[in-house]
Amino acid sequence: MTDRNPEPAKESPQRTHAKARYRAPKLEILGSLRSATRGTAGGNADGATGMDGGPTMMLSDRRAKEDIVKVGQHPLGLGIYLFRYKAPFSELYGTGRHIGVMADEVAERYPDAVSRHEDGYLRVDYGRLFH
Repeated sequence: MTDRNPEPAKESPQRTHAKARYRAPKLEILGSLRSATRGTAGGNADGATGMDGGPTMMLSDRRAKEDIVKVGQHPLGLGIYLFRYKAPFSELYGTGRHIGVMADEVAERYPDAVSRHEDGYLRVDYGRLFH
C-alpha cells in the first residue's frame, strides 16, 4: 500500500545558486580611429603619420591583406578591419595585426582619399578621412 501523504522532502543544507542571466557584451569606444591606427604593430601600420607628422598614403589595398575581420563600422560609413599584411608587405609593415580600412570601400565614398601607387596597389590618405 502506498502512503497518501508522503513526508515533504527536506531541504539540502547546501544552497543552490541560480545562474546569472547572460548579458551581451557592449561595444566600448576608446578613442578615434585615427589615434587607434597610428603606429599599430609597427611604425608603418594603416593610418601612420609621416616623419613630418603629416598624413601618409598607407597601403590599404584588400589584395595586400589577409586574415581580414570586420570589427566595426565608422560613422562615415566605412568598415573598420583587423588584418595582417601578406608577404612581401609584411616585411615592410610588420607581421602583427593591424587595424584600418579597405581602400576599395573608401574609393566608393571618398575617391579623393585613395590613390593607386606605382606598384598597382591602392593607398588611403587617412588625413583626408579622419580629422
